[in-house]
Amino acid sequence: MYNVENSLRIQIESNRESGTIRLFTYIPLFRFFENFVTNFSDKMYLDFSIKSLDEIDDFLDEMCDYDLDEDSIYNIYTMVGSYVFEVARRQYGGRYYWLNEEQQPILVEGEPDFTVSIKAWDKVKKYLKNGSEDNIAFWVQGYKEHIDKGRQIKGYRALII
Repeated sequence: MYNVENSLRIQIESNRESGTIRLFTYIPLFRFFENFVTNFSDKMYLDFSIKSLDEIDDFLDEMCDYDLDEDSIYNIYTMVGSYVFEVARRQYGGRYYWLNEEQQPILVEGEPDFTVSIKAWDKVKKYLKNGSEDNIAFWVQGYKEHIDKGRQIKGYRALII
C-alpha cells in the first residue's frame, strides 16, 4: 500500500478482463494532492482529516460561482479529487487503481473479501456541475459505511457514486 515515507517502486499489473491497471508508482496522484495542499494551505486547513472535507465543500461551493473553462475544471477536479482520495485512503483504507477507459483513478478497499470503490475525480467534477447536492464529506462517509458493511458480508461489492 502507498505510504509517503516509503520509496516508490515502479511496477504495473494489468487485468484485461476488468480493464484496470494496478498503480504502484502513485507519482501522478501524489503530485496532484501535494500541489493542491501546497497551493491552498494558506486558504484552508488541509490535514487529510474528515473534517477538512468540509473546507473542500466550501472551496467547491466558491468555485461553482465562477464560469470555468474546461482546463480549469480539469485542474480543479484532478487536484481536489486527488486530495479527497487521499483523505479517504488514510482514514478508511484502500488501494489505487487506474481505469484506462475512463482515464482516471479509482480507490478500492476490501480486496479480496469484498470491494468498495470510489471515483473522486468524477465526484468533484459532478460537484462543480451540480453544486452542494454532491456534498463530498457526506459521500466519503458513505464510503466508510459501505466498507463497514463489506466487512460483515463476504463478497459484498459497491461503487459509491
